[in-house]
Amino acid sequence: MISILISIDDQLRESALVWIALLTLGTVLFFTVQRQLNAGAHRYPPGPKPRPFYSTVRDVPLDSPWLKFTEWAREYGDIVYLRVRGKPVVILSSYQAISDLFEKRSGIYADRTRRILAGLMGWSCVLPFLDYGPSWKTGRRILHQGLSKRAVKTYDHVQQREIHAFLRRLLEEMNQDKPPVELFRRYAGAIILRIIYGHDVTSDTDDYVERTEKALRALAHTGIPGGALVDTFTFLQYVPAWMPGAGWKKRALQERERIFRQIKEPFEDAKKGMENGSLPACLVSTLLEDSHADKELEEIICWACGSMYSGGIHTTVATFSTFLLAMLHNPQVALKAQAELDKEVGLNCLPTLNDRDRLPYVNALLCETLRYYTVTPLAIPHRLKQDDIYRGYLIPKDATVFSNLYAISHDERMYPHPHEFRPERFLEPSETVVDPYDYCFGIGRRSCPGNHLADATLFLTVASILAAFDIRKAVDEKGEEIDAPFEFTPGLVSGPKPFRCQLVPRSERAAELVRSTGSCDIL
Repeated sequence: MISILISIDDQLRESALVWIALLTLGTVLFFTVQRQLNAGAHRYPPGPKPRPFYSTVRDVPLDSPWLKFTEWAREYGDIVYLRVRGKPVVILSSYQAISDLFEKRSGIYADRTRRILAGLMGWSCVLPFLDYGPSWKTGRRILHQGLSKRAVKTYDHVQQREIHAFLRRLLEEMNQDKPPVELFRRYAGAIILRIIYGHDVTSDTDDYVERTEKALRALAHTGIPGGALVDTFTFLQYVPAWMPGAGWKKRALQERERIFRQIKEPFEDAKKGMENGSLPACLVSTLLEDSHADKELEEIICWACGSMYSGGIHTTVATFSTFLLAMLHNPQVALKAQAELDKEVGLNCLPTLNDRDRLPYVNALLCETLRYYTVTPLAIPHRLKQDDIYRGYLIPKDATVFSNLYAISHDERMYPHPHEFRPERFLEPSETVVDPYDYCFGIGRRSCPGNHLADATLFLTVASILAAFDIRKAVDEKGEEIDAPFEFTPGLVSGPKPFRCQLVPRSERAAELVRSTGSCDIL
């Protein structure tokens, strides 16, 4: 009797295994046939060998995925197709492909991939994450109006005043072992907050700056394929935050409260300042005067301005940090730039934005900084509105489309020896060299509307630091130099990991020149 039962049990087990095998095979065949029918006469771009169900999700690292994407570009070409948790993903790794699709076909590529987790965290109304539609168009238009190249010129005195304050702090605190990047964070925040909201930053612990930094750290992985289960299994967004295992949602809702405070409070403070006459001229005051008390338009202005502030600080700080790291590893470049500054600007004054046209090497140095390590290596992904055919390949509707800017900036066809820091590559006209400004701030309709402000801030910072200070390696207690590792953080915005360095006045004359700025800045 027992042997009969064992035999029946074995038969049932074998039968179950057969049915599982048939079900698995049928599922694979179903999706394969479905993909072929959808593709019609066209095929998908090449990419990693697909796997059933979750496909290549295990092959996409959450940390620095652009490195893996660049490897795939070398293996499969500049258009790579894969499926992550059943959803199509396309990675563009050449300037030509990105400009062809995001610029020339921007009407169908300008949407954003819907990220449920980012939406739960409160980012869905922020301009960079907003779908391409009326609200986005209005927000984009008003920011372009307020931050155009001509409009930004009206804020030159604000940037000049803040860079001088930054230089004085570097001089005063250079022996206190405080990283220059941390001091720069306050300076970058001060410029953006003053220009947008008329708010003066008077403390290293300014509440607006602190909240933004925390919010951006939480956002870091939300744009990476496979980074959040809720973006695949969308029903999870309805799971109550109190349910066991839903701690992720509780944290997301806490971040949402922080984001709303970060966006709303400075805007409301600026409105109060306008009402009582205490608000200096700024972007919010200009836009509100033109809004004619239209509440819907005011809401768009609020979120558009918050977008500029949130996105501007982190990227500017990361670029400045990259500049310092590059100078530590390439001191001969700093010497060439200082020689140009000494000749064209002189030793008795600090550079201004009006000196820019006379400083080609400093401009080339800044271009190379942007290229050397693009601080948004994957940018924010786009979503395709409808099926598209490009180079004979089918790019399916609703595909998440990444622009792999890291691969572009390290493309040896455009930049020979891309891992070397060579400003000279931008000094002579070339048909193959692409100006980093053409892609580092985005391509097409979704490009950054604050690029002129960021560019002016970075130029003034780089030129002023080089004019007044030598950038040297930090030393330990034995007086030996400490090497700064060439390592970068993961996330949506990527910059050098914390490192130590010294900024030493080039001479006593340079130190006195920095001190004297406190009595002559325009208020």
